[in-house]
Amino acid sequence: MNIEKGEIYRDLKESIVIFIYKFDSFGEVLSKYTFENVCNENKKLYLKDGTSKIFFNTNDYYKERSEDTKSFLEYIEKETSSENNFVKS
Repeated sequence: MNIEKGEIYRDLKESIVIFIYKFDSFGEVLSKYTFENVCNENKKLYLKDGTSKIFFNTNDYYKERSEDTKSFLEYIEKETSSENNFVKS
């Protein structure tokens, strides 16, 4: 995640920070919110530094497209066992 002095900025590795909440922290009734660095003064200008933050809302797990993600969020929300192989592992 670090680069040394003189190295090229674009050589930074992609970085993803994941938050999992048992509530909808943004109130938009989405199961997932993904944020990337954008300029506040010009919303069309992205930093493109390879970092993003993903916030999962377990309340709305059923809206997830990925079956593995949906099962994992359901497992966290309901605190019950799952037959999904991803969740089992």
